Amino acid sequence: MKTSQSFAFYPSDFLLGTALLSAAEVGAYIRLLCYQWQEGALPNDETLLARLGACDVVDIRGILHKFPSGKDGKLRNGRMEEVRKELIAYRLRRSKAGKQGGRPRKALLSPSLSSDEANQKPPSPSPPPSPISTLTESATPPSVDDVLILEPPPPPGERKPKPPPPDPRRQDFLDIFREYFEQGVGRAWAGPDAADNAQLKRLFTRQPDMTPLEWREYLLYINDESQKEYAPTLLQDCGTLALVCSKWDRIKIYSARR
Repeated sequence: MKTSQSFAFYPSDFLLGTALLSAAEVGAYIRLLCYQWQEGALPNDETLLARLGACDVVDIRGILHKFPSGKDGKLRNGRMEEVRKELIAYRLRRSKAGKQGGRPRKALLSPSLSSDEANQKPPSPSPPPSPISTLTESATPPSVDDVLILEPPPPPGERKPKPPPPDPRRQDFLDIFREYFEQGVGRAWAGPDAADNAQLKRLFTRQPDMTPLEWREYLLYINDESQKEYAPTLLQDCGTLALVCSKWDRIKIYSARR
């Protein structure tokens, strides 16, 4: 399971994801991430996790929601595994490109005569073969792996337009919602589905200047209001990312009136 001695670290994501943690919890969190990167998973044992995180069991319980249990019973951070998959895919692409472009091409001519045949049949002068005869009369045609096959580019009219780049706020919003969901609902979030992606894209269109900090405050507002008498089901009503995005305007107007 070991992928590499290092992994990509995103400071903005880390700061947003640990904004509500104590110093001891942050230290244990980064130690457990490093252990997962090296070993592939974490043991599902609070005592062992506290020893690996160099902290108390109480601190482990504060960050346990960031390492949901898998089918094998072991704990893993979902974002860390995404980074691992991205690195593996990148290495496979580099390896494939090296095999296609880095291997020397073999000659397309027929094999040369052996030394005995050369002694028996002295070479006679002949005109150099044309490129067509060389390719058609070759005794051992090259294999597909030894020839770089170039496909002509598609006509200009058939080129598909490039899809627009994803909104740079997307991953921050997903990480913040994951933390809100797992702390409020009490179980691991499976990640966005098609409805979540569509509603999040609409929210970015309606709120082009919305920042991750405002998004976090909005989710905290939902969590706080759900504890009050007049809105006991607000948290359950906003239990999915799609619903939270779709109710953004209504909840903002409702909070402004209060």
